[in-house]
Amino acid sequence: MDELKEVNLDIVKNPHPTFINANLSPKKKGCIELLMKYRDIFSWSYDEMLGLNLTVAIHQLSIINGTKLVKQA
Repeated sequence: MDELKEVNLDIVKNPHPTFINANLSPKKKGCIELLMKYRDIFSWSYDEMLGLNLTVAIHQLSIINGTKLVKQA
């Protein structure tokens, strides 16, 4: 597996990390610039994924803890 380099596509207060192949040099700068230019097309949360079927995206555990059903998103 190739080594990956983390690239933040947003500001420090609201990081949007993604990863690129560390071996892309010298084209690495162009890839980062392209990702930055089109960073608004990426979804960073479930709220930004319109039409997402929540039965696929949300994992539910059928475990009863006392009287409550435990759910995880």
